[in-house]
Amino acid sequence: MVKSRNLASIIIKRHKNDMIIVRTYRPFYKKRKKEFFENIVIPIREILGKNL
Repeated sequence: MVKSRNLASIIIKRHKNDMIIVRTYRPFYKKRKKEFFENIVIPIREILGKNL
């Protein structure tokens, strides 16, 4: 199981838009969709929103 922190740090480094998360981590995403969105997609959107 991949840890959320590692996922988040990788995604932050290589974000162009938050959809890269769904494409890159689809196996993880499919298994734990709700947790995935709460822990990764929403925080990333908040971070990106502040930096845009």
